[in-house]
Amino acid sequence: MKRSPFVFGALALTLLACGASDTPVAIGIALPSGWYRAVSLGLEEVPDVPLELVRDSSVAVGQSLPGMRYAQWLANRGVVAVIGHDASRPSVEAATVYNARRIVQIAPMVTSRVLEQQGPWSFSLAPSDSVEASFIASYIDSLFPAKRVAMLYHNDEFGIGLRDALIESLQARNIPVVNERFFPPTTAPSSDPDQISVMVRAALLAEPDVFVLAIREVDTKIVAKLLDHLAPGIPIVCSDASWVTAPSPDDDRFGALAGLHVVRFWGEDWGPPATEFSQRFAQRFGQPPDHAEALSYEAFMLIAEAIRSGARNGHQIRQYLQRLGTRGRDGHRESLVVGFRNARPWPPRLDIGVVRHGRLLARDATSESADP
Repeated sequence: MKRSPFVFGALALTLLACGASDTPVAIGIALPSGWYRAVSLGLEEVPDVPLELVRDSSVAVGQSLPGMRYAQWLANRGVVAVIGHDASRPSVEAATVYNARRIVQIAPMVTSRVLEQQGPWSFSLAPSDSVEASFIASYIDSLFPAKRVAMLYHNDEFGIGLRDALIESLQARNIPVVNERFFPPTTAPSSDPDQISVMVRAALLAEPDVFVLAIREVDTKIVAKLLDHLAPGIPIVCSDASWVTAPSPDDDRFGALAGLHVVRFWGEDWGPPATEFSQRFAQRFGQPPDHAEALSYEAFMLIAEAIRSGARNGHQIRQYLQRLGTRGRDGHRESLVVGFRNARPWPPRLDIGVVRHGRLLARDATSESADP
């Protein structure tokens, strides 16, 4: 059956409260359905902004279609900015299209340094893999007395970039990586549990003191369960990718993750604005957001602020983003992003959360909920 590529109502929403003569600005959405909830919440909160969201909800973004083809689909529909994609590989592929067509791209969670190398129209709201790797290395060095690291990572732009940067950061601290093994790319089907078991058992033969995981959540849960059985008590430090899968409301988001140390690019305990957003999101969707959803909301709100300030094309939206941090903000919303440097938030913000009692909170939070 031929899929209709563009249907009003399901795929495009128009806000015209600013006046009938104000033509809506087309904004492309290249996010998984779970992350889109954050965008829809933002849409409800800015009824005065003339914008139109363009998306194909029948596409599993970054999986069913390569990122480049989906980017071309959006570009051919006249979008001036895009929120997405979710993973590094489709985001980097798509960036070639967006930069050639001068379309602003804001990728909520992409850490790969290759993204901004595609051109000046691509931005990410996540710190680069170099920043994240340096942070993880510092955390391991400061927290764990014995330091022999085993590493599992995805064989793609995300995993390789983080692996390379982490090796460099650990070597600078004289911390050896005694074993490293790679998983299929994040856009490929999940790894076979039996294969994961073989890799984990092989890595344990090198007698590591700490495991570092740069793998997605579903694989993280398999590895954590194995290590709990094979090497109970061994510390597991996870990259941001271990906490970006939006579950169904009846799913246990942190099942098999208790005690894990996970990099966060946002947390519900990051002050009143974060807490208030988490509460609004939970009230609307029945569960709290993760950092991917928080940054997807932030990407949408940044574009909405640019449009409210008068931006009507990609060049004007890009100028608005580049000027952040050099002048007062339009409106009164407290943003996660102060400004950008080299297409990344500056200053970068990240921390380590520890899973306790079904929540991921900062390690120095109250002892009842977050002490390691």
